[in-house]
Amino acid sequence: MRRASPLPSTFKGPSLLSIRSHYLRAYTAFFAFCGISAISRASMLKSLRKWHRGVSILIAIPVFITLVTGLLLSTRGFNTWVQPAYPPFQAELKVNFDQILKAAQSVPPAKIASWNDVTQIDIRPGKGNIRVRSKNNWEVQINGSTGAVTQAGPRRVSWLMSLHEGASFGPLVRYGVFFPSAVALLFLLLSGVVLFFQPVIQRRKGASRFPQNQVIAKTRAHGAPSDLARL
Repeated sequence: MRRASPLPSTFKGPSLLSIRSHYLRAYTAFFAFCGISAISRASMLKSLRKWHRGVSILIAIPVFITLVTGLLLSTRGFNTWVQPAYPPFQAELKVNFDQILKAAQSVPPAKIASWNDVTQIDIRPGKGNIRVRSKNNWEVQINGSTGAVTQAGPRRVSWLMSLHEGASFGPLVRYGVFFPSAVALLFLLLSGVVLFFQPVIQRRKGASRFPQNQVIAKTRAHGAPSDLARL
């Protein structure tokens, strides 16, 4: 089996400067391909800044809700406020549905009187863990072998997910506010990238068009007087 030859010690990956240079070329080529002049481009960028600021204000509240709920949902693996902890145990499934309902009824805060009060049952055959979730967002964990309650507590994942998607506010707000806000957030991302690189493009164009500016800048940086500065 032939071994791959190692990279030479002088090999270097693409630098940030080269990546930025390729981006600037692609950016300039795109506007040239679309036939957009420098004046039209300046007017478009001015309008883009206004839209960027205006859209960010309009979507501030739904994006804030989506961001906070997303952060909380990402911690559900260790945050017991989001969902109860799962005790590690291994058991064989032996209980029936009547025993599961009886065990769930033994937890008063869950308010389970019948199967009509249960929204979901999560059974893990490999671990023997049974999770019964009630309508008031409580979760009761049951040992699948003995039928004993191993853990119980409020489970806020479904509530947070509903807030995250905007479903808690009804279909009108979900599809009329939260969905457009997600599209607007994508617009902010793309417009922010364009506005970030625009000053770099302008400086590069100015330096290539007036090379004496580079000499003046270097001379002033070294603290030496220059006759070019008087030009």
